[in-house]
Amino acid sequence: MNMTRTTLLRTSLSAAFFVGCLCLTPGLPFVKTTSADAGQVEKFNRFVQASNSNDSAMNLFREARELIENENWKQAEKTFRTFIREYPKHENVDAAMYWQAFSLKKLGKLREADEAAQKLIKSNPNSRWAGDARALRAEVAAVLGNTDVINQGLD
Repeated sequence: MNMTRTTLLRTSLSAAFFVGCLCLTPGLPFVKTTSADAGQVEKFNRFVQASNSNDSAMNLFREARELIENENWKQAEKTFRTFIREYPKHENVDAAMYWQAFSLKKLGKLREADEAAQKLIKSNPNSRWAGDARALRAEVAAVLGNTDVINQGLD
């Protein structure tokens, strides 16, 4: 990594950490959907709509998406966990891993959300959802006091 890219990454991560500090209140569940979260949900909807598969895996995945849309975080987390367990080699398992972490964050289970996001990053580092998982980790790092997440480049 050259110096400019490293500086840009650290600046971006520092900004994410700062925003996380401003937006998150320790000890409170994250029940309000922010505009950034709404953008994520819209991205997710487009992602699922692009798949026209009618198999049982995709039906479960769509069910979980609807739970996210309805902000039913507890059921969404359970449904994504089931999807990951039953279809560990499915092409959308990385998306399910991210949305499970997202749901855990919304439930205020920050340590579990961080662990789930980290698991996605480690198991699927080139996933289109890995960047979102890194951002989620940076967001919850502010509350968890995980300054090493920012200092180590979210590995």
